[in-house]
Amino acid sequence: MSFDFVSLLQKLVQERPEQVALRNAQESITYAELDARSNAVAHGLAERGIGPGDRVAYLSNNRIEFFEFFFGAAKRRAIASPFNRRLTAPDIEFLIEDSGATLAFVDEDLENLLPDTISRVVYGPDYTAFRDSQPSTPVSVEPAPDDVVLMCYTSGTTGVPKGALIKNENYEYLLRVAEPLGMNERSVLLQAMPVHHVGGSGWPLYGLSVGGQVVIVETFDPARVADTIETHSVTHITLAPVMVAMMAAVQEERKRDFSSVEVVAYGGQPMTEKEFEKGLATFGNVLYNCYGMTECASVTYMPPREHEIGRLHSVGRPFDWVEIGIFDTVTTDPLPAGSTGELWVRHPGAIAGYWRREEQSGRLRNADGWLRTGDAGYIDSAGFLFLTDRLSDLIITGGENVYPAEVEGVLIKHPDIQDVAVVGLPHDKWGEAVSAFIVTENEKLDEQSVLEWARLRLAGFRRPQSIHIVDSLPRNASGKVLRRELRSQTPPERR
Repeated sequence: MSFDFVSLLQKLVQERPEQVALRNAQESITYAELDARSNAVAHGLAERGIGPGDRVAYLSNNRIEFFEFFFGAAKRRAIASPFNRRLTAPDIEFLIEDSGATLAFVDEDLENLLPDTISRVVYGPDYTAFRDSQPSTPVSVEPAPDDVVLMCYTSGTTGVPKGALIKNENYEYLLRVAEPLGMNERSVLLQAMPVHHVGGSGWPLYGLSVGGQVVIVETFDPARVADTIETHSVTHITLAPVMVAMMAAVQEERKRDFSSVEVVAYGGQPMTEKEFEKGLATFGNVLYNCYGMTECASVTYMPPREHEIGRLHSVGRPFDWVEIGIFDTVTTDPLPAGSTGELWVRHPGAIAGYWRREEQSGRLRNADGWLRTGDAGYIDSAGFLFLTDRLSDLIITGGENVYPAEVEGVLIKHPDIQDVAVVGLPHDKWGEAVSAFIVTENEKLDEQSVLEWARLRLAGFRRPQSIHIVDSLPRNASGKVLRRELRSQTPPERR
């Protein structure tokens, strides 16, 4: 099936021009207004010299204007590249240089994170003038299914961010996912996850693809999200497991009406039994576990009827159009049910590769179209997927992805740290906490001084929550740190 976002929007405008597409606390816009505004953005991009294949950065909270930007860029055949607003200025500078973006759409309070080398449109009067000074007539460029429309940055095991190139045709699955999740033109989706995550940008596009309504909150705040669900009769919401627990807490403080909610899709990691029970008490039996990743979008899901306690550690079974398999990490041979190996995925949503990362792109997929996820797990005899570990040692803390190498690369620059390994340790609130194990010869070096040093050099979600000073790090014969041993227990302090 041929798919592109410009054709999708045009179809929706023809079918339901006056239906509300997007709203926030201040305003709402219809499908016709979204089309007109994104046309104006496309003309503005053309005036700034942005054309097919050019990358345009976005650094902001969730907002209606993101979708004006996204569809406007698609109409110029340009590539929208949202960045994590919680990164530091050096992080942002690297992404700007790596992406080659020459223009950024940015919040006023984040403008200081941008290097002087890039042009910018600042949200507020500057953006309004940029958009409203342009005609709202259709642009002349004709998008194609193989146009790259989104570049989301994800870090690999080396810690170097990679731009995942997502094409129009990769999003064809949007319409397919909507059906098992019960989405239609009457659905009201809540957008609370940040758009720099592929899930955060993909979730509202599910709703728009079927002609539904998307209600946007700038950032996740449990009380505000609860109020929004009640006020706008939200039917669909996506949350990380830790966020479900936060929602339960605010409901205990003051009860809101959640009777409109039909689906709570959660992902990133399985729920604990405690989190699951809180989710049931808060939302009812509407919990859907959904597993996916930047490189291959939605892969599996587990609807409420399959949430038996024994399966809470499963991420469900694949969607009908998705193939999954477990393969030996050394021989790459397929493994039988119950055997642990690397999860491979094959479906139309899988990306072709990374921006300017030819070697890593070559390793991502094989000649038969299988994408190597880097996740370890097994498939049981009933077809349920269980993820047992992350081959990349990814840490998920409060819904944010942190790769150990990113943190280790900063900590090792400390003059008194000789060796370092970073792992995620269980945390009651955030799921996992970033924890660093360091080797030092300085007897006076303590945890607090290292934490303070890191505070000035690492984004908040990447900073270690604890420092453990040890005599040495456990390693295998080839010298690789045995992170599982570090995670198994918090070792005693050396002194």
